[in-house]
Parts: sequence; structure tokens; C-alpha cells
Amino acid sequence: MVKVGGEVGGYTLEAELGRGVLGRSFRARRGKGKKRYVLKVLDRSDYAYLLKTRYGQTRVNLDDLPKIRGFESAWVEGEAGYLLAGKHYERTLADLLAEGPLRAGQARRLVLEAAQVLATVHAAGRTHGGLAPGNILLGPTGVLISDCGLWLVAQRLGPDALASYRAQAERIQPPEDPEGGSPSPSSDVFALGTILARCLGESPPAPLLAVLAKAQAAAPGERYPDAGAFAAALEAATLVDGGPGEREGAESEAALSSAPDALAAEPEGFDPASEPEEFSLAS
Repeated sequence: MVKVGGEVGGYTLEAELGRGVLGRSFRARRGKGKKRYVLKVLDRSDYAYLLKTRYGQTRVNLDDLPKIRGFESAWVEGEAGYLLAGKHYERTLADLLAEGPLRAGQARRLVLEAAQVLATVHAAGRTHGGLAPGNILLGPTGVLISDCGLWLVAQRLGPDALASYRAQAERIQPPEDPEGGSPSPSSDVFALGTILARCLGESPPAPLLAVLAKAQAAAPGERYPDAGAFAAALEAATLVDGGPGEREGAESEAALSSAPDALAAEPEGFDPASEPEEFSLAS
């Protein structure tokens, strides 16, 4: 039984982060290094093999899109399968929202950064398919996004993984695709609009009402066509920050850098070739 304090593939498991589509996630440290990783203990050992053989072109290459945290390597050890999901970040947008609505300016800035990252995914002909506050990561140099294309990974891994994906309560699905079976840039835009609305709370500023309405339109054809168009509209909206019920900027900004590992800006990349027992998902 894998548990906190144990070692897997040279990684020490420091804390359990929760359960996701593929299995349980842990914060892990390799050796005596300061960098922390997300290591997943897969529900089924054959997932490691299937990720290698069926992933195909669903992986977003970390070198081409450095603001996307993808899966980096997978392996089988003993009777269990494991997956290294990249660097661990202490704070997500979900953590900030747990403390209440954001200031309008901060909300726009964070969602704009997320949209600009997602625009690179759409430009590459891919979709996220499950965007939510929990996979918008707050890194030392800005916003990153994780779990990109996880819907297609789950689909290719079989009915168990797909059922687990659909059961994730955090997913934001548009009205035309409640099961999340056919993600598109338009569905990602709907998710961005919904996340922005959550960040702003019950009284969004007037300049953002039109952006919210278009992004969350019931008909896909009435939304922004992709994240790039949404980002352009959000950036163009004139906004005066502040307002009743919003948190002070200094408090919110401090929250972004309160975690120890967020203070050291380390490269996002990782070299699976340095670990011969693992096989890369890039090929």
C-alpha cells in the first residue's frame, strides 16, 4: 500500500493531494532536492502501459508550450503503475476562490493569463476539455495550466477512466455537451467565462458584463470562437479596480507567493532521459 513517507522510483511521498481521474496524487521530492513534483499512483498498473501506447498526439509538448504542465513519464514498479505529472505548485485559482471573490482587476488579470495560455493550445489545434479553477496553477512567473487533454486520455484508457473523468465534480461543461464527450475551443471559452464569473462574485463590474454574456452564451456559435478572441475582448474591456466586498490587492498578491517553492523560479522542464527505469510519453 503506497502511503505518505514511502518511496516510489526514487521519489519520497510527502503529502497526499487528493484523488483525480487516473488515481491518487501525491506531492513528492526526489532525493534531497528542493523541487517538489506531483506523482500519481495509478488506479490500474496497466494505465502506465496504455499511456505509453495510446497517448498518441494528445500530449501537449512541454517544450513547445511551456505554460502547460503535461504528463512527463510513466512506469510500473512492483504491481503498481505511476505517473510523474511535473512540478508541484502550492497555490491554484481554486485556493484563492476558497477565500472569497477576487478584486475585479486581479480576477481579470488571472483569467486573462489563463486565456492567453489556452490560446496557444487552441492555436495548436487542441482543446483542454476540463478547465476549472483547480487546474489553473499560480506559478512564480505567472499562470500555468494542467490536465490539458485529460478527457481524451481518459477516453483512450477505457470505460473506467472515462467514468472517473465524468464523475469529477469540478469540471465545467457547457449546455450542449453536459457529459464532456466532445470538447471544443468553444467549450473551453464557456469554462473561461464561468471561471471569470466565479472570480468576480455576485456583482461583476459593468465593463465585463458583455464579455461574460458572450463567453457563457448557451449556443456555441454565439460565444467567442476560441481563447485568443476571449482574451482580446477581456483585455480590451476598460476596468477600474476596486469596489465593495473585494479583498485588498496587497493581501491577494501576497497569497500568490506565500508558498515556499513559489519563491524560487525553477525551469518547468524535466528530463525523463535521466531516469532509465521510466519511459517518456513524448514518443
